[in-house]
Amino acid sequence: MELKQRSSILYVIIYKPPQQYQGFIEDFTEMLSVVCTEFNCIIITGDLNVHVDNVCDRNAKELCAVLETFGLTQHVSEPSHSRGHTLDLLITKGVNISNVSVLDVGLSDHFCVFFDLSVSPTPAVGPAVVRRRHINDSTEAQFKEMIT
Repeated sequence: MELKQRSSILYVIIYKPPQQYQGFIEDFTEMLSVVCTEFNCIIITGDLNVHVDNVCDRNAKELCAVLETFGLTQHVSEPSHSRGHTLDLLITKGVNISNVSVLDVGLSDHFCVFFDLSVSPTPAVGPAVVRRRHINDSTEAQFKEMIT
């Protein structure tokens, strides 16, 4: 999804099943290499099923290294799963994110990640105002009359 504003924001939603990690980092890196060159403003959300809260986890280290390489920021800093891990992520580049919170709304074993996004919509383009002055044979006489 692409949000239109002064500069476009690309919004990507990802679900990676828990046991399918082989090739994920390579595919994710390839996707980022494309979208990070096409867009200055990016929001990536979803259930990546990577325990980013575990600094010893190899998959988490790889993911964090990729995010750093592309200048992306991961904003979720609290558990987003009933078993206490941070699996649901909010990753951004070039956008103003604030008030990130995680809330168990009882719909799943995953919690909802809420955040505020500040955007400035593209102002509507109004009609152009064009002024014209018609010069004819009497223009010189009218000008002289106005300044004397």
